[in-house]
Amino acid sequence: MSLPEIKSKLPEDFTIEFDLYYPKGTTRPPITFGFTENLNPEKDGIRYKKLFYFILTHRLDQIGYSTNAYSGGETLKKWPGDAMAGKNIRVSISVNKERVRLYMNQDKIFDLPKAFDSALLRNNFFVRSAELNPAPKDGFYIANISIANAEEDLRSKLLREGKVSTNAILFDVNRAILKPSSHEVISDIAKALNENLSLKIKIIGHTDSDGDASQNLILSQKRATSVKTALVQSYGIVASRIVCEGKGESQQIASNTTPEGKMQNRRVEFVKID
Repeated sequence: MSLPEIKSKLPEDFTIEFDLYYPKGTTRPPITFGFTENLNPEKDGIRYKKLFYFILTHRLDQIGYSTNAYSGGETLKKWPGDAMAGKNIRVSISVNKERVRLYMNQDKIFDLPKAFDSALLRNNFFVRSAELNPAPKDGFYIANISIANAEEDLRSKLLREGKVSTNAILFDVNRAILKPSSHEVISDIAKALNENLSLKIKIIGHTDSDGDASQNLILSQKRATSVKTALVQSYGIVASRIVCEGKGESQQIASNTTPEGKMQNRRVEFVKID
């Protein structure tokens, strides 16, 4: 078993990332990731709930995974990605209270909205080898592990506070065409709408102050409309539940003299409406 050296309990919202490497062409043990209620389980006992279970078969060198999400009934699945043994795999786990999302090499493997019971303690994170017969001839290797506080996900924050703002929705320069990476955030908003059918929202677009103010106003409206179109066409949200507005450069929240400030000003807001 391996545990990161942390001196405090894990927060409600956090991320865990590490590099995972399996040698190719040899017998390897499966790897289990999980959370334990003990800060020092090697000393105080291993009381944990298995959340993620990843296996590389010792015949096919192909990645698979399963999870019981604390409820039993594991189902082994093959990862549809092209990563194989002998290559570095970047593993990312995002935890937002009860919700857990898992990524491998930026491919989303699953999104579990209720993976954690609200009363469950998850004070530390562990990595351990699972048993294998025949005995493994090699191991797995982990490097560059990091654990960090994270912001509450947009879906939960919108439902709780009624308003969220993000600059993770990106567009082509001076255009209202969404970049593919934007759909991660839009998907979160779609889930909030699908889970709460009475919810209606206003999408508000903002720009930085580069260029003509009147053109920025038009651009911000078009960008808000593009986000609405994605929610309607890609996620099946009823169009009447969404209204759009553009504010252009009229509500700046940072200085436009630096690239970082301009990035903060180029944002999209989602606001609950009656």
